[in-house]
Amino acid sequence: MLCGLFGKSRQAWYDAQKQTQKEEFHNLMLLSEIRRLRLDLPCIGVDVLHYQLTEFRFCHGIKVGRDKLANLLRDNVLLIKRKTRSVKTTWSHHRYFKYPNLTVGKKILMPNLLWVSDITYILIGRGFVYLSLITDAYSRKIVGWALEDSLGAIGPVTALKMAIKENKSRLCADLIHCIFLK
Repeated sequence: MLCGLFGKSRQAWYDAQKQTQKEEFHNLMLLSEIRRLRLDLPCIGVDVLHYQLTEFRFCHGIKVGRDKLANLLRDNVLLIKRKTRSVKTTWSHHRYFKYPNLTVGKKILMPNLLWVSDITYILIGRGFVYLSLITDAYSRKIVGWALEDSLGAIGPVTALKMAIKENKSRLCADLIHCIFLK
């Protein structure tokens, strides 16, 4: 009578129960095989696991896609966190002289009064290249840039030379060029 209220037959309800039990059993089998594989290769990811489980899944009649496998691993706290690579390019806690901040309280009302410099790194393949930028603080226009494969002074100096050359006729006498430090 309860199945009839939902528009289902008793057979459909029992089939759904049987399917749920079958999926739970297959998930337990997969989890035990994954734990066995992870003993030898502890940092193996979902894509490689899915590939390595192909024969196991075929032999046991388990149909599971990569995304469903990832969800199963996530639900059972078996996902491996990706390692992020980072580069530290700024070290402000040194014993050398630090110049005072000339921009505190200064209003920038026109272009070429304040140029701000920054260096960022770009990952290319297995290495990095360093992009030196000089930006006008008023217009936010990049007035000079240089791309180098090292973090030496060549990049920033090249960017500064470019900025001066491109803006020679518009430079103000009290132009401030500062370096942005995070």
